[in-house]
Amino acid sequence: MAYDRTGYAHDNFSDIGGYMDDGTLKPDVDVIYVTNENKDTITYNGKVGLYNIFFSGKPKNVVFRFVGKLDVPSGTVANDGSHNDGSNMLYLQNSSNVTVEGIGPDTDLIEWGIEMKRCTSCEFRNLWLGKYPDDGIAMTGNADIHTEHIWVHNNTIESGYNAFAGNGHVDADKADGDGSTDMKWSEYVTVSYNVYKNCHKTSLVGGKADQFQDHITYHHNWFDHTESRNPRVRNAHVHSYNNYFLANGEYGICASYNSKIFSENNYFEQTHSPLYAINMGKDQYSGTIKSFGDKFDNCLPDEGLAYRIAESRMESVTVPNLIDGGDGYDNFDQTMYAYTVQTPDEAKATVMAYAGRMKTDTAGLPELPTEVPTEPTTAPTEAPTTEPDTTEAPTTEPTDAPASIDGDLNADGSFDLTDVILLQKWLLAVPDTHIANANAADVCKDGQIDIFDLSLLKRSLLNKQ
Repeated sequence: MAYDRTGYAHDNFSDIGGYMDDGTLKPDVDVIYVTNENKDTITYNGKVGLYNIFFSGKPKNVVFRFVGKLDVPSGTVANDGSHNDGSNMLYLQNSSNVTVEGIGPDTDLIEWGIEMKRCTSCEFRNLWLGKYPDDGIAMTGNADIHTEHIWVHNNTIESGYNAFAGNGHVDADKADGDGSTDMKWSEYVTVSYNVYKNCHKTSLVGGKADQFQDHITYHHNWFDHTESRNPRVRNAHVHSYNNYFLANGEYGICASYNSKIFSENNYFEQTHSPLYAINMGKDQYSGTIKSFGDKFDNCLPDEGLAYRIAESRMESVTVPNLIDGGDGYDNFDQTMYAYTVQTPDEAKATVMAYAGRMKTDTAGLPELPTEVPTEPTTAPTEAPTTEPDTTEAPTTEPTDAPASIDGDLNADGSFDLTDVILLQKWLLAVPDTHIANANAADVCKDGQIDIFDLSLLKRSLLNKQ
């Protein structure tokens, strides 16, 4: 699939990873299937094993397709309590045009993560990560070579784990891992349609005060009961829009050390300090935030002071740094890439329907594989008609033609995301879920109601054929 390629990663750049923008494989790529059985024996460019291929094989124009559960690959530094970081990590170094993707609903990276170093045009999708001792999916470079044009999307990342936190070697605040999606010395990055669940230190942008990273987009992510760093930003411009924040314990978005963040049409629910713009920890300066269209649902008051809520999308705002000598907001949002924004309520529904990797419900019932718009799109505000257009189509449908789509499952006279979510919940046997118009749920007209009906319903809503 093409997926939704909106964001800084694709700004004046195309065909990230091993795929063309239309979702088809590039003609000159190698495809390597990696399983738990062969992860330490596969070969590429004279290197043996996934760890060595990533570390010194310099993969270029490669799609790595992970299949099933993968334990920690051989070659990683064991988390034995003697290291503060770097435990159970694979390092993808000096690589370009690489996609790492999970195949199917059960690609689990158990107790290990991946960090890109000095890489260009890389994509990570459809993975589950959890119990990583250090980072989940991270990226870095150096002052001379940045990691650039990185796309992290449609993954499910849960909390990390570190049994040795507080032992004198490992920092005590790394008990849940060091970071789910951290980045420094990186530019043109898009983080989209991911689910972050119960993570503590979720996404840190920037490390030391002299490290620079820039042009980063977060959109349509679900920060589900994450504590902090959603993200926390130093020395960068960040556009955060159409994300769903739920029950975030410490803060939502944090702007620190001269960062500038444009927060747009996000949905904050039960979030403590949704917009947290302050000089945090040892940071000398605060960051600044412009907010427009954000929704705050039962949130606790903000404690950060360096933010402004704009009255219009294109309003230039003046937001001074909290500390004299620090940067104020520079209104970078006036000249950005093209994108289509949803209302916070539409974004919440989209995130709940599409974010995360292809997954299996905890009760063992299947969910539909995640599908994302091929172009930036907003859910229709008006329902498409369910009646055929008789000026262009015959009044009597041929017996071999596709059945017309009804789709009004709650019988309210409209066809929108509510119907999609209702059918998805019904298929997953969520208690008390009732379809008012059962006949309309058989969208395929094949005599049964299953995930194929849900797939067709989603495609119709997104104006697909």
